[in-house]
Amino acid sequence: TSLASGLSFTGNAEPNSSIEVVNGTVILATVAADQSGLFAYDATLPQGVHVLTFRPAGSSRTAMSTQITLAVDQTTPSAPTALGLD
Repeated sequence: TSLASGLSFTGNAEPNSSIEVVNGTVILATVAADQSGLFAYDATLPQGVHVLTFRPAGSSRTAMSTQITLAVDQTTPSAPTALGLD
């Protein structure tokens, strides 16, 4: 994606639990699940490849969600040099 902010992730967890948002091995945030177990995380990520997982707060790596791999690329493409409009 070319977006670095405005990225929203939602999920389901145990009702009223805390969820850690993890990028690789770094905890980015802890968010709260509501009484129905729904949680949301709005991300701002720098350029690069990010591997996000969500897990119950304080849990081991075995309790992580499926990984979400996201590449943030804000590089402006080069202008075309040969259009072949002969």
